[in-house]
Amino acid sequence: MRLGCEVTAIAINPVAWFILKCTLEYPQKLAGQLRPLPKFALESPEFMEGFFKGIGVKGKRQL
Repeated sequence: MRLGCEVTAIAINPVAWFILKCTLEYPQKLAGQLRPLPKFALESPEFMEGFFKGIGVKGKRQL
């Protein structure tokens, strides 16, 4: 995605503008930022099990 080209995208449709912003601008701004999980997620074993399963962690040894 980073080719070093100057690009201007114009869209009258606000939904199209938002999609462009979310796919091109926000990932670059937020890349590398780690955010803590909310307290409710840490207190729920079922949520954490699903979370770790979703990111590919299978057992405690991989943590």
